[in-house]
Amino acid sequence: MLTDNLSAPLILLVEDDEDQVELMRISLLDAKEEYRLETADTLHRARMLIEMLPPDLILTDYRLPDGDGGKLVLMANGYCPVVLMTSQGNEQLAVDAMKAGAMDYIVKTVEKLSGISRVVRRSLREWSLIQERKRAEEMLRLRQIDLEKQNEELRRTQEELEAVRTRYFNLYDLAPVGFLTFDGEGLILEANLAVATLLRVARSSLIMHPLNRFIFQNDLEPYQQMRASAFASHEPLVREMRMLRADGSMFPVHLRANPAHDGEFWVSLIDISDNSKET
Repeated sequence: MLTDNLSAPLILLVEDDEDQVELMRISLLDAKEEYRLETADTLHRARMLIEMLPPDLILTDYRLPDGDGGKLVLMANGYCPVVLMTSQGNEQLAVDAMKAGAMDYIVKTVEKLSGISRVVRRSLREWSLIQERKRAEEMLRLRQIDLEKQNEELRRTQEELEAVRTRYFNLYDLAPVGFLTFDGEGLILEANLAVATLLRVARSSLIMHPLNRFIFQNDLEPYQQMRASAFASHEPLVREMRMLRADGSMFPVHLRANPAHDGEFWVSLIDISDNSKET
């Protein structure tokens, strides 16, 4: 039915034949759906109406007194569907119209014009589906861009982490000074290559084993006291003591323990054998 309800789709009918306009008006009047209707009998008038109040659908005759109705397809520019009508069937014209962006192309017969409400209903439904698909595609495109940005950020983060690992390896693992970390139970959590070299063991054999197994027997008690004091005070502690290598040989070290996080301590070991010989 035709209505003044502003929420109803606005149909712009561009046709210079008054009898045909009346046939289509009656069809829309008898439709179950609500429509608003504006009419124009020239291309110029149609352009004015489109600029003043953009329609939801354009029904236009192909041949108008002042020009080609197909130009309204370009003027609509994809913001609303356009159905081209012509008195004579022309396959090439239909192909050209669809390529230009027309939603549909119909040959005007009394039967077709009398049932134009079905064309309108179908065209609006198809247009709605097309717009939904475009919105979904746009959302997917934006999501893809977002994922690509996230992947790029992840790649940069991975590269930065790799650089940090490399620096850590160079500064920690390849340091000439022995570095290790032990927990509240005195178990070794980490050790660099220098510690393994000092003790003449494989580095893997140090992990999760107590450091005191490498402390000289007579220095075990001072070591335990130092460790207890370090955990109680949370202050760096320094001590010289004797340690044992895997082959049983003894060597003196300068040991410094620094409190870390979660009850862990970072420990540095420096072999001072040469200092002892000089003394």
